[in-house]
Amino acid sequence: MGGPKSKPSSEQCELAKNLSLLGATNEKITELCGISTTTFDKWMKDYPEFTGAVRDGRDKANAKAVRSLFERACGYETIERTYETEVLYNKDGEPLLDEKGEVRVAKVLKKEVHKHIAADVPAIKFFLWNKTKTLDPEDQWSDKQNIDLSSSDGSMSPKEPVINEGMNAVEAMAAYAQLIKDTQK
Repeated sequence: MGGPKSKPSSEQCELAKNLSLLGATNEKITELCGISTTTFDKWMKDYPEFTGAVRDGRDKANAKAVRSLFERACGYETIERTYETEVLYNKDGEPLLDEKGEVRVAKVLKKEVHKHIAADVPAIKFFLWNKTKTLDPEDQWSDKQNIDLSSSDGSMSPKEPVINEGMNAVEAMAAYAQLIKDTQK
């Protein structure tokens, strides 16, 4: 369909845009447009209408994914609707038939429930990590806390046991036990 010297048709541009909107990879776009990867790369480089179509589709798909992630991270309101099909009858109580002679049915709303979907902690973390990763390190979001347990007078500062290579196991345990006693005072 598209050789190396060909130009993308308006149909191929539209197809590439729609496939990009659905999250298709470059390989899938080339397959469904009937072109080689070489042709795809050339069209992306040489034809702004093709490049724009692919990028427009991807930008819209990415924006939809970000919006969905944001809603999942913050929580959102939704309406759950339940439908049932009902047979349609004429005024004499006989089922109506369509042009093929099949019974006509209609989709009827039976129940509508307003729901609140709570925020999702993993989605919140993912969103914050990605939205703050370009900031200075001290402004980036992290779920790891660095707590300084030292005190100004040193009474709350962690102490290391005085254990050295020359000690045997009994002496090392005694030094560690003494450390524990000192921290409990």
